[in-house]
Amino acid sequence: MNALIDVLGSLFPILVTLGLGVLARKTGLLNEIGAETLKKVVSRITLPFVIFQAFLTADYGVDMVVVFLVVLALCLATFMAGYLLRRRIPGASPLLPFTVSGYEMGMLGYPLFMILAGPGHMGSLAQVDLGQVLFVFTIYLFMLRRQTGEQKGLKDSLLEIIKNPVMAALLLGLVLGVTGLAGGIVASPAGDLISRITGFVGAPTAALILLAIGFDFRLDKQLMRQVAQSILIRLGVTAAAGGLAILVLFLILPCDAWLLLAVLMMLILPAPFVLPVYSENAQEKEFVSMYLSASTMITILLFAVLLVIKPLMVGG
Repeated sequence: MNALIDVLGSLFPILVTLGLGVLARKTGLLNEIGAETLKKVVSRITLPFVIFQAFLTADYGVDMVVVFLVVLALCLATFMAGYLLRRRIPGASPLLPFTVSGYEMGMLGYPLFMILAGPGHMGSLAQVDLGQVLFVFTIYLFMLRRQTGEQKGLKDSLLEIIKNPVMAALLLGLVLGVTGLAGGIVASPAGDLISRITGFVGAPTAALILLAIGFDFRLDKQLMRQVAQSILIRLGVTAAAGGLAILVLFLILPCDAWLLLAVLMMLILPAPFVLPVYSENAQEKEFVSMYLSASTMITILLFAVLLVIKPLMVGG
């Protein structure tokens, strides 16, 4: 009974916040500009603090290298599977490789994992995220721009990455962790102060992004079949490739329940929310937007499953 109350206590705030986002759209309390502003506040202000703290406290031993390589291989495998399936499935979207691969760790993974595991275990998600974020900000975005006809030079692409607050926070935490400076900082009085600041500024992240996701949620009956097909393809590819990746990972490393939970968190996430920005026309953008909305709802359902099995995995 207590376990059920704990699950509902974590799940209901998510569902209520999503519902408030839908209500805000229908009542006119939020418009498109307001929703985009919420996303900007998350991506440029609150989320960087969450990610910095996660990478500051991550474990940078040999395990990190193994996790990085396995996750990177997983991302590449699903990306290649998307290209192969696009050739074999009649009428498949040109963006199928990009809907099949990539994970929205930043805007959704970190906020949900903080609810699931708490701030003390965010380092496990940072371990998992490193290979994924390298894939998304290099191969994924490069091929997506090529697919949609947008060309950027290497210099411009690097400047864009450096100027991104999320990437800046990630790189700063990564550098401090790899050099060993993070250990000294965390153990000092400054560590407690940093933890308090990142915790306070990052606290609204989940609520703000869930409001924006609720606002964006729309269903178009005409696109429902195509969207359902794309979601089933992603779920199938992710289950096969993700299961193999977990098997390989824990054949190499000792089984770590929190790391396994972080990998599962990544696997249930939707494709990166940047996809609609690079859609070639209004019809494709509408499809991608609905696909991401429906995928996010699937993520919330699967997240409920993680809430249920978490006590069985971590013993608490």
